Amino acid sequence: MKQVQSADAWNKGVEAWGRFLAKYADALVVTAAYALVVTATRAAGLTWFDDVRESIAAMDSLLGWAAPFIAWLVVLGVYDWLWLTLIGATPGRMLLGLKVQRVGGDGRPGAGQAAGRTALMLVAGLGLGIPIICPFALIVGYFSLHSKGVTVWDWSSGLKVVLSPVGQWRWVLIAILATAHLGLLLVQRVLALAASG
Repeated sequence: MKQVQSADAWNKGVEAWGRFLAKYADALVVTAAYALVVTATRAAGLTWFDDVRESIAAMDSLLGWAAPFIAWLVVLGVYDWLWLTLIGATPGRMLLGLKVQRVGGDGRPGAGQAAGRTALMLVAGLGLGIPIICPFALIVGYFSLHSKGVTVWDWSSGLKVVLSPVGQWRWVLIAILATAHLGLLLVQRVLALAASG
C-alpha cells in the first residue's frame, strides 16, 4: 500500500528546495548586476575596476584569491538585507512564493533582524562562498530545515519563512533562468579558451 505524505511534509520539502532555488535566482540577479556594472564601466572607458582587480591579483596571496568571493558576498549580503528590510522577500523568494516574516507576527523583519539573518545565512548557509565549504553548508542547512522545520539563521533572528502556493509557470521560469545561466557560463568558458589559445 502506498503511503501519502502529509501536507506539512510536502510543504517542508517544497520550502527547502524553493529556498535553495530562490537563493540561486538571487545569486543570478546579483551576478548579472555585477557583470552589468563592470561592462558599463569598461564601456565608459573607466579602468578603475580593472586596476583594482590587477592590484589584488598581483598580491599573489590568499587575499588576492579571495577578493572576488568577498566582493560577491558583500554585494549579495547588502542585496539580501535591503530586500528583506524593505518588503520581506528578495526577487528570488517572491518568484517562488516565499516571504520572511517575524515569528509571532506577520510583519517583515526590521533592519537589525534582517542584518542578523543575512550575516548568519552567509556564514552558516553559504559557508562564506568558500568553494570547499559551501556545498557542506548547503547540505547541513537543508537537513536542518527538513528535520527541524527551521534554519539556524531564521531561528536565531526570530524570523520564519512563509510559503505561498506557486503556479507552475514560476517553476518553468526558474528552470529557464537556470538553463540560461549554465549556457552563459559555458559560452563564457568557450570564449575564454578561444581567446587564450
